[in-house]
Amino acid sequence: MVRRAILLLLLATVQGQAADGLSFRRDVMPILFRAGCNQGTCHGSSRGKDGFSLSLFGYNPKGDYFRLTREIIGRRVNVAAPEESLLLLKATGAVPHTGGARFSRDSEYYKTLVEWIRQGAPDDAGQVPEAVEITLSPTHLLFQGQAKPVQTTVMARYSDGTKRDVTSLALFYSNNPDTAAIDKNGLVQAVGRGDGYVFARFSRFTIGSEVIVLPPGSRLQVVQATGPQLHRHSRPRPAAEIAVAAFGTRR
Repeated sequence: MVRRAILLLLLATVQGQAADGLSFRRDVMPILFRAGCNQGTCHGSSRGKDGFSLSLFGYNPKGDYFRLTREIIGRRVNVAAPEESLLLLKATGAVPHTGGARFSRDSEYYKTLVEWIRQGAPDDAGQVPEAVEITLSPTHLLFQGQAKPVQTTVMARYSDGTKRDVTSLALFYSNNPDTAAIDKNGLVQAVGRGDGYVFARFSRFTIGSEVIVLPPGSRLQVVQATGPQLHRHSRPRPAAEIAVAAFGTRR
């Protein structure tokens, strides 16, 4: 009881201090998202997993904060001994975890979480700016054969007008991995000729970039889109699409 009271006091002490440190919604929740903790196949399931539930994709930060810090005092988040928090031990594979290791102790994810716990695992005070839009660049990628990989960047715009590079906090996937693959860090690699899209997801947003892979030795002839061409396609055609419409193979 004494230990529980001390931990509750530590948590209560920092409730109004979030503005001076890390933010639960802005810094902690995106890491849980990136690590896959709140996906439907993990703790985001309607039934949770292994006795621990999170809201699906983080739609309920208030409930997630309670489950992490208050549901089992001193276990999932241990402000008295941050490195002993189950949140960190399980995520790094230091103790058995059905989902396996999600990141390493030397990662920025671990450093952010352990620092947040050292600060007393504060909740956010007042209204926290939320992401209202994300962009993925480049918006179009054109490869010729096995060209060098291209790094994509995800930027988030927040409700207070600020912008933030969230590439390291986004999830990536390709709708045609036989043409273009994208790794967990957003690096796009041509695989085989064809076209498809690579996607990035952050917060409640998903956005894609077009990828076209041309065969080796192809000859490109970039043409300008004409009025009838634009009308026929009922939308502006991206440069990559216009280019591929006019390529031929050398003989």
